[in-house]
Amino acid sequence: KGCRKIYDYILRANSYPTSRRKWNDELNLDDTFNWNGIYKLPFNITKDSNLQWFQYKINHRILATNYLLHKMRIKEDSMCSFCNNHIETIKHLFWDCQSSSSFWDTIKSWINSKSTLNTNWTLTDIILGNDHIDKATMNLILLGKYTLYRCKLHNSVPSFQIFKTHIIEFIRTQLYIAKKHNRVLEFDKEWGKYIT
Repeated sequence: KGCRKIYDYILRANSYPTSRRKWNDELNLDDTFNWNGIYKLPFNITKDSNLQWFQYKINHRILATNYLLHKMRIKEDSMCSFCNNHIETIKHLFWDCQSSSSFWDTIKSWINSKSTLNTNWTLTDIILGNDHIDKATMNLILLGKYTLYRCKLHNSVPSFQIFKTHIIEFIRTQLYIAKKHNRVLEFDKEWGKYIT
């Protein structure tokens, strides 16, 4: 009986996570931005629970960046793990940092060599995703962010080789799932261009 008021408050149409307001401000998103699509996106593009949870943490701004860890008094320093020149926020880690920017340029060049897909991704496409970008490309963006974050955790410089290792492992898993569910043709259509 006592939880009913809390439950009603949560369900109100105008209540939404604080992270949503912060992302709206930081990324200059308007009221028409499809937040419901963004919240569903990681679950629609991948079955990998690690990647789903990773994107969930980004969406809700709870990814353990140095800035957040410093605020929680877990880390003494909030500076970027790669450049050590700027505060390590989610935006800086995945977009603003020179190491990240170079990393994305390399990935875009690789994708352009394999396909004719548009790689003119925006800051919002990288950070939150975009439900209008094809599933394979969204997986590559998600794997790119995951690679950057893993490099941060291991104090290593992000590289295309590390990213490629993650892709190979991911594609092997996707192929196994496709074979198990008799969806190899769908797999080939989606991932074939990246295998060769």
